Parts: sequence; C-alpha cells; structure tokens
Amino acid sequence: MPTDFGTLAAFARRATGPCEVVADHSWDHGGAVVLELAGEGGRWFAKAPAKRHHFEQETHAYRHWLFNLDGLAPSLVATDDELAALLVTAVPGRLALDVTDDAVHRQLGALARRLHDGAPPATDAGYLDRVAAGLDRWTAPARALLEPREIDFAHAVMADLRELGPVEVVPTHGDLTLRNAVLDDDGTLRLIDFARTELRVPAHDLARLRTRDLDQGTDLLDAVLDGYGRALTSTEWRLLDGLCAIDALSTVAWSHQVGDRPFEELGRRTLRSLVDGAR
Repeated sequence: MPTDFGTLAAFARRATGPCEVVADHSWDHGGAVVLELAGEGGRWFAKAPAKRHHFEQETHAYRHWLFNLDGLAPSLVATDDELAALLVTAVPGRLALDVTDDAVHRQLGALARRLHDGAPPATDAGYLDRVAAGLDRWTAPARALLEPREIDFAHAVMADLRELGPVEVVPTHGDLTLRNAVLDDDGTLRLIDFARTELRVPAHDLARLRTRDLDQGTDLLDAVLDGYGRALTSTEWRLLDGLCAIDALSTVAWSHQVGDRPFEELGRRTLRSLVDGAR
C-alpha cells in the first residue's frame, strides 16, 4: 500500500485530473490511509487499507454486490492493484454517527436489506468454523483482560451456535453502524466503507446495532428491522445473540491492542451485560 500521502494523491490525480487533498481521514490506529480530494470534476476519497484483503473485499463489493445501492453508496472510480488502493466518489452529507432518529434507522435497515439481496443466499458449511477460529484467535489476548466467566460464556455461546450446522450467507457490510453512513440535507442516508464486506449470515450486520441498544437501553434495532422489511427467524435471533457475545470479546482484545479505550469499555460492558442476563 502507499506509504505516503503523495503516492495516494498521485494515484487519484491519474484518474480524476487536477485535484487537491482537502482532508486527511486516515485511521488513528493505522487501519487505512484515507484522503478526501476535490477538483473541478467533483469530490473523491482515495483509500489504501493496511491489509490487502480489505482492498480486495471492497473492490469486489463495488464490482459485484452493490448494484442494489445505486445512488445510495459511493461509486468506484479507479483501483490500483499494485498500490492496493481505490478511488470512490464522495456522497453528499455528513456522518450520521450520533443520529438517534427512528426514520434514519429504518433507512439503515432498508440499506442493509438491499446489500444482503446483492447476491442469492448460499449455504456455507464452514462459516461457523471460521467464526470459532476467530474467537480462538482473540481469546488468548482477552484472557488477560476479562474474567474467566466471561471467556467461558463466549465459548459456550460458540458451542451452541456450532450445533446449527451449515448456514445461509449473503453479502454483508461487516461494520454496519451509523459511523459508516452519511446523511444528506434532504434526510437521505447512504452507506460508505465496504472494506469488510464479505459473505456472512445477515445477523452479523445487526450485532453492533444490538450491542448499542444493550449498552444505551434503546430499542433502535426495532426501527432497523422495520426498515429491513422482514422479521428475523428464531435461528437468526440465536445467531444474533451469539455473535454479539463473540464480537464483544474480540472488541475488547482488539481495542486494547490499538489503544481505543472507549471501544474496549463498550465491549466489556456488552459482554458483562450478556453474561449477567444469561444467569
């Protein structure tokens, strides 16, 4: 990936013509270099993820899965395989991070449904094995940060989920929260940042929304599901609750590694709430 802003900006200019860097949105923990650029032809974001597979996932999503989001997501302008960089159009508005309006959450649910319908459901016999492997990977660093009962709870939840066997997977965003959505002045919501898009169970995209409700005592997931357009099955609720616990454990471990204390504390509170609620 580009190691300096100049390389990334030069890549963008090759695709757009003259433009200037107007903001640096690079992640504090080094997850990606992200530049906002503007010129006579419009505004764009040039991105170089730290991990090549995130570049590949995002590029694949734009090329194959986002047709249902036409006008409700950025458009892919250019890619550079050698740099593992991509250029997308900017969408109008501001990040919807702190919005608590039901109508906006209904839009988020509708956008999730459009994305999930971007490919026919496929049966995946190995999905839960991969989730279990991820839990195992994060358990080692988590042992120094969490109580044994919290670790045991996450693994008991995983054992329960594995009894489900093969599951149906669809294109998912991977980090479906309002920090990855932009709200324009007319009240239209659009999704951004598809670097973690891959085939997963639909419930994966609802886990962090449920986490927020658990933490803040809200019920905004109800509005999301209203916009989603169908009720979850009992199996999907089982997956959702389980994935919340597993995600909470990995959140604690990952956030501690990168020094994101507020996110780490959110993971702790979520896991503690789930453990206490299961008593």
